[in-house]
Amino acid sequence: MPLITVADAVQLFRKPAGTIRRWIAEDGITGQRDPRLAGLRGRRMVYPGDRLQDAYDKRSSVTH
Repeated sequence: MPLITVADAVQLFRKPAGTIRRWIAEDGITGQRDPRLAGLRGRRMVYPGDRLQDAYDKRSSVTH
């Protein structure tokens, strides 16, 4: 999965931005500045989509 922003993750996982940011902090997911904004002012961070998917799966798994 590509690098995605928190805003993209909100739409993908249908969770609030605060929840996504908590997953990032709790799981120690490291981000990087968005390469599409290289040379421009801005601090938008992108995160590995597969790591965010793992965080989502870990918290949404249903145990029977």
